[in-house]
Amino acid sequence: MKQDFDIFNKHSEEKLKLKFEVRSYQEMVLHPLRKMSEESQQVNYMKTKVAKEEKHSQALEDTLRIVNEKMLKIQEENRVLRERTRMHYEQNKEEMDLQEEFYKDMLSRTQN
Repeated sequence: MKQDFDIFNKHSEEKLKLKFEVRSYQEMVLHPLRKMSEESQQVNYMKTKVAKEEKHSQALEDTLRIVNEKMLKIQEENRVLRERTRMHYEQNKEEMDLQEEFYKDMLSRTQN
């Protein structure tokens, strides 16, 4: 095959001369094949990693949603509790004021 190139190059102009290169089977086939295999493994690894990250992200979103719902429920319960406490305080204060007035009145009657 090299002889065919040499003959062609001998009878052709300088611009048209062909180059004959002999490259090994390893260089032309095995190395690119290994590289493709490694890249394929990397792609599969990355796909698996992305799938795990997406699953983890979804789990975090679900957890955040649940925690947020619980927080809103607790906030509402706290608001109701504060309102009840305020009402109870006002009722107690009113009762205490009435008792104070009653005892003052009783005290003033007994002194007179």
